[in-house]
Order: sequence, then C-alpha cells, then structure tokens
Amino acid sequence: KPQIALLGPGRVGTTVARALHSVGYPLHAVISRRLENARDACRFIGCAKALASTDLTQCAGAEVVLLAVPDDQLVTAAGGSHDKATSSAADEID
Repeated sequence: KPQIALLGPGRVGTTVARALHSVGYPLHAVISRRLENARDACRFIGCAKALASTDLTQCAGAEVVLLAVPDDQLVTAAGGSHDKATSSAADEID
C-alpha cells in the first residue's frame, strides 16, 4: 500500500488518516503549522509521534499526500500562489 503524508491534521484529516492507518496504509508524515498539533494528531491516529512535523518537504517521501486544509488554503498548501492558479485555470478554460 502507498505511504501517505497528511498535510493539515484537523478533524477531517486525522479521521481519514486514522481510518486509512487502521486498514494498513502506512503514514509517512503528519504535517501541521504547529508541531504540537501534529503530535496530537499522531496520538489520535495511532502512529508514531516521530512522524509529526512542521516541514512541508516531508511530503516528498510519500506516495500520496492527503491535503486536509481549509479551502482558502489549498493553493498555498499545494505550493502555488492564488494568482498563478487562477490565471492557469483561466488559460485552460479559454
């Protein structure tokens, strides 16, 4: 099964990650803006606290990145800028 990185360990992200972890999906990283939140999420999920991080580069080692952030933060979390994403989407529509 593919390794998963959770970016945004809030209620939805941790619940989904816990369900995936419980059926054998390995977690690669649990990433939050605050390390304490990532550690709390690891405890809830049932994975090693060593997976907790604030470092976005930890996503690079995962095969699947679960983005569980608020809608207004999706573009930033995915590594782009809103203006760039908007213009790219507009170019595709035209």
